[in-house]
Amino acid sequence: MLQQPNTLDIAVRAASDLTSAFSATVLGTQPPSSLTCGDLETSQIHFFLDPFDDNECAGADLILLFIMSMVIFTLTWWGRWFIWEPIADMRMRGLKKHFDPSVKKRFGVTLTSIIVHLCSAFFVFKILTPTEWLWIPRSWADDIDDDPTTADFKFYYLLYLARYCSDSVSILFEERRKDQFLQMVYHHAGKSVVAYR
Repeated sequence: MLQQPNTLDIAVRAASDLTSAFSATVLGTQPPSSLTCGDLETSQIHFFLDPFDDNECAGADLILLFIMSMVIFTLTWWGRWFIWEPIADMRMRGLKKHFDPSVKKRFGVTLTSIIVHLCSAFFVFKILTPTEWLWIPRSWADDIDDDPTTADFKFYYLLYLARYCSDSVSILFEERRKDQFLQMVYHHAGKSVVAYR
């Protein structure tokens, strides 16, 4: 008797397919020959965030989103603790009289933010510049609800949403600031806008 694949198996295969499609567009690697949750030939690629949908891929994107959020959270904090803050500490060693320890943390936060935004801009540039609709402003809003997305753009959407999820958790570990409530509202609004698509 053949056993049906569970959602985690499907999510892992779908993640592998989407990662291959994204890498093919951004880095020029070999694109996937097929997709676990979607059709490459017709570009019928939809989001599967609802775990209660009547589809074999239901919830697969939610699992991928969780994994991406954890990876982004780990990479950003690892980069801050083990790369940016030690660099700031080394550069400011001679300035101990005037050195404020919070400068080191702000330096790490700022550099991490700059790198994340530069990567996002690079990814969007590589994914969107080959598309036709980008160069025709009238087509930007045509049939946006009915138009399925491409695999590479779906991966980017999930990656961007994962970044906002990661940042929403990171805010809880940051030093309390005057605008912390506004930052939380900003990240939740950003997640809502990205997830709406």
